[in-house]
Amino acid sequence: MSVKLRQLEAFYAVGQLGSMTLAAKKLNISQPAVSRLLASYSESIEFKLFNRQNGKLVPTQDARFLLREVGRLLDSLEHIDEITHSLTSGNAGHLKIACLPGFSTSHMPRVLSEFLINRPNVTVNLEPDGANRIFEWIISEQYDCGITDVFSDHPAVECQRIPMKTVCIISEGNTLGKKKFITPEDLVNEPIIHSRRDSAFY
Repeated sequence: MSVKLRQLEAFYAVGQLGSMTLAAKKLNISQPAVSRLLASYSESIEFKLFNRQNGKLVPTQDARFLLREVGRLLDSLEHIDEITHSLTSGNAGHLKIACLPGFSTSHMPRVLSEFLINRPNVTVNLEPDGANRIFEWIISEQYDCGITDVFSDHPAVECQRIPMKTVCIISEGNTLGKKKFITPEDLVNEPIIHSRRDSAFY
């Protein structure tokens, strides 16, 4: 038995509205098209679908039971269509993001809150860890993206540099305090407190 979606839609519309004319308007097709769909569906399932009573099409006992199941099926298909649209439009899904610990408490909460505010069907998993571990996760596709200071030309990874503002905290009286901008060259001979000497920022 081969059943087409359009047959189910015609059957359900007539069952709900009791009229081929109204069903045709709802489905935006002609009344003869609805009639053909019902006839072919009835033939394929081998039982009568409707009786005419007082000018209205009334489902048979078997058809009433079938209507409930067809209604559930069509609702499910509509829901799947909505989910698919949300996924393709970027309004639904799950993101796994790995980042350096500092970013997880400074930049990312604000960035993610702004990103999620208009995307109620999107969930995010944010995992802080070290740069090398993040790089391994991205290569093995365990995470969708990573924010780190390890810059690599690995063929399995697409990298995009993100400009960011950095600041220096200097002791009182240090001559660098008089400068409006501090460059890396200014820090060459300065003792520096930094979390990691292997960082690309060091």
